[in-house]
Amino acid sequence: MLSTLVLAVLTMQPSDLKLDAACAETVKAAIGAFPEEKLVDGDIAVSVVDLDTHRKGSAHGAKSFYPASVVKFFYLVYAAHALEAGQIKLSDEASRAVRDMIVDSNNDATGYVVDWLCGTTPGPELPSDELKAWIEKRLAVNRWYTGLGFTGVNACNRTFNEGPYGRESQLLGSKLENRNKLTADACARLMADMMEGSLVAAKWNEWCKAFMRREVPADNPSADAQAKGFIGGVLPKGSTLYSKAGWVDSVRHDVAGCVFPDGRRYALAVFTARGKNTKLVSWVAGDLLRRLGLPTVTPPRYDADPD
Repeated sequence: MLSTLVLAVLTMQPSDLKLDAACAETVKAAIGAFPEEKLVDGDIAVSVVDLDTHRKGSAHGAKSFYPASVVKFFYLVYAAHALEAGQIKLSDEASRAVRDMIVDSNNDATGYVVDWLCGTTPGPELPSDELKAWIEKRLAVNRWYTGLGFTGVNACNRTFNEGPYGRESQLLGSKLENRNKLTADACARLMADMMEGSLVAAKWNEWCKAFMRREVPADNPSADAQAKGFIGGVLPKGSTLYSKAGWVDSVRHDVAGCVFPDGRRYALAVFTARGKNTKLVSWVAGDLLRRLGLPTVTPPRYDADPD
């Protein structure tokens, strides 16, 4: 399909110098705007794709971060692929888990989805031979994205409220060396792929988009936390938002597909190493979008994430 060819070209071509410069200027401005955070170059990564011109740009976009719940977006799209390929079947329980994983960012649901996708189960420690086979199954998601030319993707762990324990801890490693990792570039590319419908058939692409669609706070003050405290908070009335945020004490990220009222379309990822700053991601997104000549609004007051 045409969109597949467009995105294939997009991933191979170098970044656009003007978009790179805009991203770099935004990062520099953010460091100055939050002096109390003592941010340094590399604490913020930004990646953007203009879906109308197929240009891309970034600042520190290839730097790996612990992705927190943004990794759930990668599990969602892989699930669409596996369903299309007939590798798994969609039950009512699986549908409920996928919905809760993305819409509510539920970690228990994510654990179910990861094992559903990989054919694994959690449990006590495994001896080396069994552990090797178990880990090989867990690498299924990574293998698919690597085959598509993605770099900087390690998506093989459940997400946890507490934990991990047993074989999940063995997979993670004593020094967290196999922790989930993503880059802003990989996230912006995947969002661009979903917006263009280039990875899976239309039926399954729409399935993904339905979960990722969020209300824009400018249109509805009751929009959820993943819109209010992140990129969605700066979008003007009449915009369309698809997004998945992630946060823990150490990091705060968002990846979003944005359709502006005039029809312009962008994929944007903002990663930060300041998990407790509830204003930083929105500030970065707003600054970059304005540099690109796009309309923004002042984000709603947002002081704390839900328990």
